[in-house]
Amino acid sequence: MWKKFSIANCISIKQCHDDLTALCVNSCWRALWPEVVNDLASFPTVNQDVQHIAQLARQVGGEGFDNLQEEDMQEELLGQAGEELAKLDEEQCREDEEEDSEVEDEPTLTVMSLNRGLLATRALVYKFFEANPSIKRSVNFKRGM
Repeated sequence: MWKKFSIANCISIKQCHDDLTALCVNSCWRALWPEVVNDLASFPTVNQDVQHIAQLARQVGGEGFDNLQEEDMQEELLGQAGEELAKLDEEQCREDEEEDSEVEDEPTLTVMSLNRGLLATRALVYKFFEANPSIKRSVNFKRGM
């Protein structure tokens, strides 16, 4: 069975694999084995913790605590986290730019470049086959290719 596969099949499989997203893989595994699904899209405990903190603040009372709302707390938490995330994102961008400037673009093997290479090889074989004065040597060369 494996003898039927070619390099083009491998390239196609690789491209399909690269197009898979974590969301797609998690959706497939959720039906089969839900314990291994990594669902970081939501954090349900954060909302519960914020509600609990707001409730405790109202119980304490005093200026600023009596009218404390969960939305205000979430904005404050996200504001601090947003600043930290912005700094981390900026650092990551700088590191990526440095890596990009250091690393040269590596040529990638595509189906088109592979096809062009095979066509060039056939043309060279034909050229040497036609140019060789010895027919026996030409036939052996062509069989060897």
